[in-house]
Amino acid sequence: MIIKQTHITPILFLVLSWFVWACQTETTEQKVDIPEITAVELTTPKAVFTDVSRVSEQEASTVILDQLIDLIDAAVEGSQIYMSIFGFDYQDLINAFIRADLRGVELHLMIDRSPEGNEENYATLSRLKSVLSTNSEVFPIVNDARSIAINRNKFLLFSEVETTEGLKENVVFQTSQNFSYGGAKKFQDAVILADRGLYEAYLNYWEDLKDKANGGMADFEYREYVDPAAGIRVSFMPKRKNGKFFGDDTIEEILNSITAPDSTIIRIGMSLWTDTRFNLVKKLNELHDAGAQIEIVTKKRLGDKVYAGLLDLADKGALFHRLTNSNIHSKMMLIDGVIENQQTRLLITGSQNFTGNALRYNNEVTVILKDHTLFEGYWEHFDRILQAAD
Repeated sequence: MIIKQTHITPILFLVLSWFVWACQTETTEQKVDIPEITAVELTTPKAVFTDVSRVSEQEASTVILDQLIDLIDAAVEGSQIYMSIFGFDYQDLINAFIRADLRGVELHLMIDRSPEGNEENYATLSRLKSVLSTNSEVFPIVNDARSIAINRNKFLLFSEVETTEGLKENVVFQTSQNFSYGGAKKFQDAVILADRGLYEAYLNYWEDLKDKANGGMADFEYREYVDPAAGIRVSFMPKRKNGKFFGDDTIEEILNSITAPDSTIIRIGMSLWTDTRFNLVKKLNELHDAGAQIEIVTKKRLGDKVYAGLLDLADKGALFHRLTNSNIHSKMMLIDGVIENQQTRLLITGSQNFTGNALRYNNEVTVILKDHTLFEGYWEHFDRILQAAD
């Protein structure tokens, strides 16, 4: 018997090899590693600040960003996260959202794309859109209330997070900081509150902004959330109704409510302060003339009239620090004194700078806490800024 030897050509060998590999692949289950939830250490209410000593040396302090990432990593499967942000390009935070999406968290992410916004947001929007599942949504928002209007919000809502002490619901994270590494090199603050009524008010605002993400912000209807028992008042801006400006300057209204200036201390830490809000400088001068103690820290860039007015205020005895080496991005005011004839401690924070745009056109939130447990921490933080002021 003659046995013929069969020769396999190189091309046939490659075809057979591919066939064997394909068969193996079809029978092999493709596994995707699902990140595990990580419980967060969290007691609310809570205040978080960038480290004053690091920022004073022009170094980054990522404590607020780290806290936010911890919250995202603690979001429960099937829960919801809502975000509205002006600037966002921090890669570690982007990765945290991707992990949450893989865990089955529903993400609803709104990122500014107004003409005056941040170019970095393009890449963030593109990246998240390319990797997030259909369980989540990420979209741009364009504020068309004015040509230079923006979505300057900086907040997140967590329906449910796993903490080391158990589940916590209705968590609101409000900060002065954009989600960038550069923002970590400035004096910043954040508050974390867990309150159902507050959460729902923020969510209604978020949904309204979503409806107007492509147009209609000129017709936005200003609203407030007020819970006297909890000492919480929140202004959701822009301050407009029926297609035009509505009401007075929110900050001036608060200053006007001081009824015993000679028994009152006013502290302001402010990023942007333009001449369109010079009315606040005039009111502070009135209060100082009536005996109020005033302490102000601002960034280097100020409106010309504002700067001159604050120098006049300093000449009369007020404390005024215009930072030149370090930078502040907070928008906070602390009042310890007599408001509406009652001894009161008032904490004002959020995203609103002292600009006309912030008041009348931008998407912004101002949080006002009355006789709140967070006041003391903010007071001490302001002390540290004063000590480090250049």
